[in-house]
Amino acid sequence: MGRSRHLHTPLEGVYFSWNEPGVGWQEGIWKGKHDPDSGVISLPDDIYRMLLKAKVAANAWDGTTPSAYDVWEVAFADLGSMILIQDNQDMSMVVGIAGSRLTPVFEQLLLQGYVPLKPEGVRIRWYAVTPDGGPLFAWNCDSPALAGWGTGRWPVRLTPQWDII
Repeated sequence: MGRSRHLHTPLEGVYFSWNEPGVGWQEGIWKGKHDPDSGVISLPDDIYRMLLKAKVAANAWDGTTPSAYDVWEVAFADLGSMILIQDNQDMSMVVGIAGSRLTPVFEQLLLQGYVPLKPEGVRIRWYAVTPDGGPLFAWNCDSPALAGWGTGRWPVRLTPQWDII
């Protein structure tokens, strides 16, 4: 049995809405005729395909940090985002995401543990994402994912709703 497009927990705050930051044009998804008011329970086709690619890539992944970058590129190439992984050396990690702004649906999939990109037994403490898709702030760096004063952005900290292990 494969990954289902139906979710265990509805994704809140993802429906299109006027004058609501993050869920306007090209950001929020349209509420379907049979969708509940409380949140998305069935993934749209494009996001479901992306999640399937992520699962296939994660199944072929060897669990090392260097190859995680390749898996992210294969699974989420359509997003145009880049990841940065900080190994905390205590069986936890922090994942930075730069280069593109996350959609509300993808953000919720990350927070609820649907994106399977982490080694088994390692906890994701939080995600550092840029609010507008630019590079993350870092001292003495100049790359598409990290930049210094004037270019780099302070991250928005997304903490999973529970420990993703």
